[in-house]
Amino acid sequence: MKSKIYSGIVWIVAGIALATYAFLALTGYNLPGVENLVAFINSSTGNILYLAVFIAIFFEGMYVIGSVIPGTSFVLISTILAQTGGPFKFLSIIFTIYIGWLLAGVFNVVFAKFLTSHLKVKESESKIEENAEVTWFPAFRANTEVSHITEGHKPGEVLWSSFKIKSYACLALIPYALIIPFFVDFGSMENEEGFRGLFAIALINIGVGVYKIYKSPKADQLPSS
Repeated sequence: MKSKIYSGIVWIVAGIALATYAFLALTGYNLPGVENLVAFINSSTGNILYLAVFIAIFFEGMYVIGSVIPGTSFVLISTILAQTGGPFKFLSIIFTIYIGWLLAGVFNVVFAKFLTSHLKVKESESKIEENAEVTWFPAFRANTEVSHITEGHKPGEVLWSSFKIKSYACLALIPYALIIPFFVDFGSMENEEGFRGLFAIALINIGVGVYKIYKSPKADQLPSS
């Protein structure tokens, strides 16, 4: 019962952090947004671009921390702009994203395991619910990794599940990044547009958390010993 509640709290905390970031940005605080990202990437050359992308996806893939920095627009813009350097540079940028994202998952699992060691969560015997179609987004994936550990799943199982989903997501990113420039002009996007979109993601996080807590078994529903 407690593990399900903890899992819900994981999502709610992430949602509140994301909503707070967006609110502060829209009320006058000078926080980085998509404009800054485009300018930063345009100014990055050579190996600096790879390092920038690696650091960005690593932090973006971390629980909570990834919720209070600009979202996947950074990775997407990096991928799109990397096309100008030819196929090798394009694919190497995606590979850099992939490695950084995997390492972020390792951090999330280690952090969640440390957290649950103090909460005394019992090991779960149920199968992990991957929900790949909705948890591939970096912020959602980070929440999922931490919540799976708080539900009592083994670290190895959580990492393997994330490895599969992140592999599929990065492969899907290739055609997506090739097509989207024909429909979206990232150079003309403003910070305010991106910050407003973060509220929708925050609401999803909070909604998932509330649903998990609501669906958690109540004391009077537990079987008697």
